[in-house]
Amino acid sequence: MRKILILLNLVLFSGALLYSIYQKEELIANGERLLLRLAPVDPRSLMQGDFMRLDYELARAITKKRPKNYRFPTHQAIITLDSRGVATFVSLATRPLQKGEKLLNFKTKHGRVMIVSDAWFFQEGEAKKFEKAQYGEFRILPDGKALLVGMMDKNLNKIE
Repeated sequence: MRKILILLNLVLFSGALLYSIYQKEELIANGERLLLRLAPVDPRSLMQGDFMRLDYELARAITKKRPKNYRFPTHQAIITLDSRGVATFVSLATRPLQKGEKLLNFKTKHGRVMIVSDAWFFQEGEAKKFEKAQYGEFRILPDGKALLVGMMDKNLNKIE
């Protein structure tokens, strides 16, 4: 009986993991391109290997526009995209969307607005390439779910 329970748990865990991977692959394949301008932060941590700590100008705009003691009932922002795909914060999602507006999900971590991820990991020794990063490249779905897929330089060229 114990072996059956262990096997069942393994199957359930594997299924959940594969479904999560499938969802992210679908988001990458079908999501709309979205660019968020990076805000300056600490670029490296020796304890966790090479990575960039990320913050976004849009996240800072959300923080500035929220009323004091605001508890984020929606955890969604309304944004617009310019012709290049760069997002601009419009408001918190407290009203229906207007033409050209999109939803973007966010969460809070220690009172700070966080959009998708606050780190971009890269291979050891590639820090110099990513120092040029000015934008995070995302894929976004209509429900506001987004996934960070790359870094872009000031000319919106992907950093490989």
